[in-house]
Amino acid sequence: MTDLRSRLHDVVDGPGDPPAVLADRGATALDDVLVGALTARVRRRRAVRTGATGALGALTVVAVAVGATALTNGRGAARHPAADADDAALHCGDVVLTDTIRPRGEGLTLAAPALANSTVVAGEPVDVTAALTYEGTVRLEWDVEQYLQLAVLQDGTVVATGMLPFIEAMSPGRYTTEDTVPLWPCAAVGELAPGAYDLVATVALAKPDDANPGADALELSAGPAPFRIVAAPASAEEAVRQAEVALAEVVAAADAARADAAIGTCGTRMPEVTDPYLGLDVELGASAQAGEPVYGTGSLTSRDGLTVVGDAPMSAVRLVLTRDGVVVGRGQYDADYASRLVVDGHEPLELPAVGDAVICRLPGAEGPTLPLPPGTYQAYGLLEVTVSEVQAPGDVFPTPVTGTRTVVTEPVDVVVGDG
Repeated sequence: MTDLRSRLHDVVDGPGDPPAVLADRGATALDDVLVGALTARVRRRRAVRTGATGALGALTVVAVAVGATALTNGRGAARHPAADADDAALHCGDVVLTDTIRPRGEGLTLAAPALANSTVVAGEPVDVTAALTYEGTVRLEWDVEQYLQLAVLQDGTVVATGMLPFIEAMSPGRYTTEDTVPLWPCAAVGELAPGAYDLVATVALAKPDDANPGADALELSAGPAPFRIVAAPASAEEAVRQAEVALAEVVAAADAARADAAIGTCGTRMPEVTDPYLGLDVELGASAQAGEPVYGTGSLTSRDGLTVVGDAPMSAVRLVLTRDGVVVGRGQYDADYASRLVVDGHEPLELPAVGDAVICRLPGAEGPTLPLPPGTYQAYGLLEVTVSEVQAPGDVFPTPVTGTRTVVTEPVDVVVGDG
């Protein structure tokens, strides 16, 4: 394993460009990029610290990390993650134990890292905050510029590492440095797969007057902090392909759908429905955007001049989108709130119509919500109404009616774009 710590010192302290220095140490192309990125960062921070040496501050460590403190070296022998000042890092393959974390020593306290986001996209750098506090009374100085060593654990094993430029001296106070740090996956792991991980930070500090600073280094560690890695978003082409596959699965499910499924259920065919009391029409825009809401206006009318009184789950028409007659997208609403409806034979009752250009989930299915792939769909408006009474023209008294019915529009074409 190449010594990144030594390479960083060579690059930061040396006059040449990073590639020339790294080539002498056998660095990989990935190392060139990572070390090059840290080089400018370290040099910038040194310039800032030159004018602020000794000032009280707060060092919020933004970085990526893992695990804990006591670990085994793969052969079952326990060793501390910071064995000496020049080798404080957790290494690939180390098995970390979390019961011997040591965040305090000689007036110094390393706080457990806190991630800015508990979910991280695969391949992206991670923002983590930790804090180092010094409660002593004298200024501390180290023999070399320190780095906060970071490691990522999965199931207790180091699978990635990182580092953050640290400080060369401390006066009493709380010190901070903020940065975004890349995770360097171990060679045996490759890319970090989606899943659960832990985060720990370690540092070893040696005073310059120590006769044997490596043996007497103060070792601190903090964590673990849990986080999750999720898959990177698919490319536009791959996202459409995934949506097409999911759409085909919903359409195919119609052959096995329950005959008694409610009208508008995902993966069922839309029936031809004519209600004896009510009629429903819907007007939509000519197009909608994939993954976005679909809006329109519904008009509820009574047949033959009837006056119809009833209740609906809400004062809105549900829009369902179909492909080949099968429901593949549907709007959602809260059915806990009923609205009183009165429809006479004179004026239609206008209601908003709401849907979503997303692929609906089959009953009992789980998974991510995917936008409908671009194309032409047929939209239906649905309104569930519990009719309580109907009165015909000329009747003195209304006729009581019981039962809930689903009033359905004729299909209307809608074009879903890709946004």
